[in-house]
Amino acid sequence: MSYAKLTDGFRKIALLRESMAVLEWDSAVLMPEAAAERRGQQVAILESVAYEHLEEMAKIIAANDCPNDAWNQANLHEMRRQLTSILLVPKDLQLRLSEARSTCEVTWRAAREQNDFSLVEQKLSELVSLSREALEAQAEGLGVSVMDAAVSAFEPDLTA
Repeated sequence: MSYAKLTDGFRKIALLRESMAVLEWDSAVLMPEAAAERRGQQVAILESVAYEHLEEMAKIIAANDCPNDAWNQANLHEMRRQLTSILLVPKDLQLRLSEARSTCEVTWRAAREQNDFSLVEQKLSELVSLSREALEAQAEGLGVSVMDAAVSAFEPDLTA
């Protein structure tokens, strides 16, 4: 497989993630609260498609020779880093996390407006639990602490 096919696959993944961002923006700005569960399902299905593309990219990247120029070498390094991090979280957990994130945010907005934390407490607890589970999977797969896995999501190659 060629490096061009790899970069095209990552472009498609970026487009899927951008589509998810539009749906999340819409849920924050225009979407009626009653549609939160359905929107969570929509985001989760797009997450599923993105995850499947990432699995395909992992197969391609494993067989890909390193490009000759520094720019593409750095690009390939970043693709490997992202693939490793994301695919260490099992697909079903990734989908549950995506859906929980989406529905929790809508519920949080209503709770904030009513100044009633109890409205969001259960969904927030579920979201935190799923987030911890995902970080634990990444940490275990990378052989690092959970804190290092969390930090590396925002500052690659930096440790706690």
